Order: sequence, then C-alpha cells, then structure tokens
Amino acid sequence: MRELFYGSRELNDSSGSMMICRYSILIRTVTDPICFESYGVRIAIPRTGEQAEVLDLTVLSERIEALADLLLRGGVTPCSLPDVISDWLP
Repeated sequence: MRELFYGSRELNDSSGSMMICRYSILIRTVTDPICFESYGVRIAIPRTGEQAEVLDLTVLSERIEALADLLLRGGVTPCSLPDVISDWLP
C-alpha cells in the first residue's frame, strides 16, 4: 500500500492547545482477478500518535480527492473520521 500526503491543518484541541492533523490518501493495488487501484484515507496527529484510516472507499481517484479535500477543509480529526465517512458514503 502507498500513502500520498494530501495536506495538513493546524487545529486547536479541547484544551486550546494547537495540534497538526495530517491528511493522506491511501492507495492499494489489487491484482487478482483484475488489476485496479482502491483508495482510502488516513488522518494522523503526529504529536500524539493518534490516527484513523479507512481503506477501500472507492476506485475513483477524483472521488477520493474530493473526500480528502472535504476532510482537510473541515478540519476532521481521527476520532470523527468514521462518522464523516458514514455520512459521505451513499
């Protein structure tokens, strides 16, 4: 699996301290029975080591880029990623 860094954003945690969230697109190559790429996302907070990822969300690169942009602009954190994904999926 490959990881493509998408962007980072400075946010304030519940105590008012600044933290940085890193947003990445995960790319998994599937080769059996046909070859294609499957995309997911990861959000990480390097300072604390907290992270969340969801694999195999779509096979469309433009769709995963739109999701990554939504996560970055919205300042989504690792703990809220599952809720955002459940709302995003059709």
